[in-house]
Amino acid sequence: MEESVKFDKPPNPSILLAMNLAGATHGHVHSWLLQEIKKDAVERAQTDMTSGQVALYVLALLSSCQDPHCVHATGKTIHLVPILKEKMNEEISRKEITWYNESLDILALCLVKEYDNDDAVKAVAEELLKSRSSLDVDTRAMAVLALVCAYNHTDKQNLIHDALNKVTNGFLDEQERRHGMIGNISSMGLALQALETSGEFYAPRKWDRAQAFSVVCNHDYQDPTAMAQVLPPLVDKSYLNIGASPVGMTLLPCARWAVPGAHMLLSPPTAPITVQFSITNTMKNYFHYSISVCVPENSTLLRVMKVAKKEKPDIFCFKTKKTNLGPFVTSIHGLAGNATKRTYWQFFSSWSPLQKGGHLEGCGAQGAVLGGLHVPASLIPVPQGSEPTSRKTGSTSERSSAPTDATKTPWTPPGSNKVPFQHVPACLCACVSLGENTAHIPVVFLAA
Repeated sequence: MEESVKFDKPPNPSILLAMNLAGATHGHVHSWLLQEIKKDAVERAQTDMTSGQVALYVLALLSSCQDPHCVHATGKTIHLVPILKEKMNEEISRKEITWYNESLDILALCLVKEYDNDDAVKAVAEELLKSRSSLDVDTRAMAVLALVCAYNHTDKQNLIHDALNKVTNGFLDEQERRHGMIGNISSMGLALQALETSGEFYAPRKWDRAQAFSVVCNHDYQDPTAMAQVLPPLVDKSYLNIGASPVGMTLLPCARWAVPGAHMLLSPPTAPITVQFSITNTMKNYFHYSISVCVPENSTLLRVMKVAKKEKPDIFCFKTKKTNLGPFVTSIHGLAGNATKRTYWQFFSSWSPLQKGGHLEGCGAQGAVLGGLHVPASLIPVPQGSEPTSRKTGSTSERSSAPTDATKTPWTPPGSNKVPFQHVPACLCACVSLGENTAHIPVVFLAA
């Protein structure tokens, strides 16, 4: 995709957006795109861009850890978000806006926490519900992303739910009929993003994700924009992940971004990295949830867990208790260790048990630096009499693996080809995957 960037052509914000979501944020191509997009926005946003183009620039800048409220280049500063709102309202009043651009506008404004667009949200949802609507797959998919984002910030939830249920089931029906294809190959990227982010609206129906992904993986993409739209779902991301990037960065007015002797301070002090955090309960009351979060480089695992909890508190909730060595995790998603049942939590690194009891904000032998992210472990002390043994040595060790027992069936974590650790009667794991340098940091709930 980077090879499609031509330095003598206008910058493509879709490519910058995709590179950011995929974690490809280093190198001269990324730097050039970012600078040219800021320059282009300053020079053309007010006069020569549609609202949809401005919205795409907002998304590209937001994903680059830039404040789209204030964009500075060539000695000038513009306020891109107000420009987007103004252009959107003008195009709607003149009936010049397309449904695709209106959906893209809603999405961009939602991700910068501008939610006062109920009329536009209502109009898009009602158009999706029309029996004779002729919207193409790209437009419907973009509308799904916009409405999913807006769902918790509007009083039109019933309307949105009905619209999303209709569209997503329509996508699933088409995929079944056409053996994985939805629309055409160029529209598959947005369709995959839409289905990836809207599962609750077509539940309990299941999506054959593997079938859809096999279609795009077997195609040789040539069009840069199509490539840019399909790349995020291939790395388990969508445009909705932009809302979590960068963690800890508040979008502030221009004056508060200014620093003495400089034009603007637009980048956070450390580069963000994307972390995939999943929890899977294979015990009674099975559950599996996954989320992508963006945290500064060198963050602790505790920060990852806090960000996941902040974004989806009903799913990624966890509790800790204070000790003189730091916080210990006592439960995740409401599942706690139990001394009576002799269960406890343990973290693993790349499916190998960490050899020391880890505190979430600790460091040292129990920590691991993987792809720039510090991921120490946190464990609940093993109930007395049920100390686990080390898989490597077979001897009792401090917070090591599950008990080694040749009579128990080895279990390999889903998607892992690593040497399995010995399965025990109960197991729950939470995994952290780090960008291109993939490493799994399971949190395993064990029964002695």
